[in-house]
Amino acid sequence: MKNIDYEMIFNYISLVLAISIFIIILYTCYTKNNIENFETEKVTATGKAIIGGVSKVEVTNGGSGVEEGTTIEFSEPEDGEKAEGTATISDGKVTEIKVTKSGKGYTSAPTVSLKGAGTGLETTVTLGALSHVKITNPGKGYGSVPTIDIGDAPADGVKAELTAVVTNGEITSVTVNNAGDGYNADFDVTFQSPQDAEDDSNPILSLGDKKEEVLELLEQCKKIDDDKKEQIKKNINEDTLKKLEVEELISILNK
Repeated sequence: MKNIDYEMIFNYISLVLAISIFIIILYTCYTKNNIENFETEKVTATGKAIIGGVSKVEVTNGGSGVEEGTTIEFSEPEDGEKAEGTATISDGKVTEIKVTKSGKGYTSAPTVSLKGAGTGLETTVTLGALSHVKITNPGKGYGSVPTIDIGDAPADGVKAELTAVVTNGEITSVTVNNAGDGYNADFDVTFQSPQDAEDDSNPILSLGDKKEEVLELLEQCKKIDDDKKEQIKKNINEDTLKKLEVEELISILNK
């Protein structure tokens, strides 16, 4: 029976384990770097404002026999949402129509009809309201809601008001808070960049001549762990301390 060289076997196993551990470390570092690169990548969103909503309705003939409780109805667009409005009725006639929802998807002016008693209503419907915003690039890396620049108000019109909706770092939709009035054509909108949006919601705080005093107090504080202290001290010294970091400190100190 041959002698077994246990030392050689042990060295071989050690070598295999060392190579395996080395591969695992390389894989972990590679994966971590890719994750960090993915998480920190920031891309500014783009979009286009689509004009296709009702901005106003002029009553040219109020009709006759219109009773209280009678409502008005807009015709539907081929592909979109129907506009809505309310009618003011006086002495059997419609005197005014107020648009409460501009609708979207109209390529030509819709008709307005009475729902209830009354006949002969005639109107002039004007399109010019912002229908919706089409997201052409959702962007990436948004941690805060960006502002949306839509330029100046249209001539003799009303500027629209919009709010971006952020989901998982991307712009998924835009809420039309005010559809505006007087727009003649679709136009591009400009979203704030992810970094600028973050800076606005979490700005850098300047400590001025209080920097040394704050650093001294921070060093004496026992409620903050050493790792957190070092990070905060680094940010203070580099003038990169941000609002949310200060709010976090205050919450720790208040515990």
